[in-house]
Amino acid sequence: MGIETALKRLLVSPEFLIRVEFEPPNVQANGVYRVSDSELASRLSFFLWSSTPDDELLGLAAAGKTP
Repeated sequence: MGIETALKRLLVSPEFLIRVEFEPPNVQANGVYRVSDSELASRLSFFLWSSTPDDELLGLAAAGKTP
């Protein structure tokens, strides 16, 4: 019963169901800030494919050539 309860709590946790992003600590609440190329690649990948970026997209981000 304990494993079942723990698994239920994990599966309904917002952090498990929704991708959570945090603002950098030096930015005002709801402030505008620049994201890095790798963060942009990650956001683009999760938006389009609901998955992590592939090697090609990560390579482009590392080279500073994000779309």
